[in-house]
Amino acid sequence: MIADALDGSGHDSRYLHPVLQRALAFLLETDFSKVEDGRIDIDGDRFYAQVMSLHTVPPVERLAEKHERCIDIHFLLEGEEDIGWKPHDGKEILHLAYDAEQDCTLYRELERERRIRLEPGMYMMLFPSDIHRPGLGGGERARKAVVKIAADLLQA
Repeated sequence: MIADALDGSGHDSRYLHPVLQRALAFLLETDFSKVEDGRIDIDGDRFYAQVMSLHTVPPVERLAEKHERCIDIHFLLEGEEDIGWKPHDGKEILHLAYDAEQDCTLYRELERERRIRLEPGMYMMLFPSDIHRPGLGGGERARKAVVKIAADLLQA
């Protein structure tokens, strides 16, 4: 997991894989104030963004998730959002076993889950080893873009 401000004041993206650099460049260069909620294709089903508006909820109202085949980059556009996170260690309480079609395993309870607060301009990059619980808060409105990248693009 990497959490940072997109302005580059923290993590040095030069050390990231070129596909991840391309994703961050897309987020930096896109004027999301002119983009409606919905899907933006970058490279078909293997590399795309989903722009969404949401109201945050307490952790008990949101399941945690883990993907096997994709990397998520959550980029906050408006509002505030906490994202729960923990590395997968096999000790999680399973809610729904892995669904290959949805590329998702769902968890209800996580020991030692950490909450990371995102503010506009910040992103959180989540890899297949990361369990995350997005959209957390106290009912605040937020808007974000989630870039989905097929993990095997990083192996090319």
